[in-house]
Amino acid sequence: MYIRYFMVSYFSLCIFSCIKIMEPRENDINDTRRSLSIAAYLIFTAVILLPLIFMTVICSRFDLMKIKEAKASFNTLILKIDKQNRFRLLVPLIYFLRRICIALFIAIPVDFPYIFLQYVLTLMITHLYVLYLVSYKPY
Repeated sequence: MYIRYFMVSYFSLCIFSCIKIMEPRENDINDTRRSLSIAAYLIFTAVILLPLIFMTVICSRFDLMKIKEAKASFNTLILKIDKQNRFRLLVPLIYFLRRICIALFIAIPVDFPYIFLQYVLTLMITHLYVLYLVSYKPY
C-alpha cells in the first residue's frame, strides 16, 4: 500500500524538488527558504534511490515471481506483467524514469536558450517506452 502511495505522489515530489533546486540561490535569504532547499535535495535523493531499491528487490527475487503466492506482495509494482523474462520487469523502472525526466524538463527555466528540448526529449522518452512495449510485450 505504501508503494502505491509513493507511485501516486512521485511526480509531485519530483516537480517540487526539481523546481526548488533549479531556482536561483539568491532567493534563499531566510531560514524557511534554506530549509525548503534542504528538503528539496533530500526529496530528490529519495526520488532517485527508492525506485532503484524497488527494482533491486524485484530483480533479486525474480525466481520467486513464478510462484503465485510469493508474487502477491509485489503486485503493486508488477501487476499484470509477464514474469518469464527479466527485461519484462523494467516497466516500473521506466515508469519512475519517465516521471523524473519530465519533471526535470518542466523545471527548465523559460529563458533557457534550448527550451524546445523539453518537447523533443519528452517525445523521445515516450517513443522509447512504446518501442519497449512493442519489442518485449511485458503484458
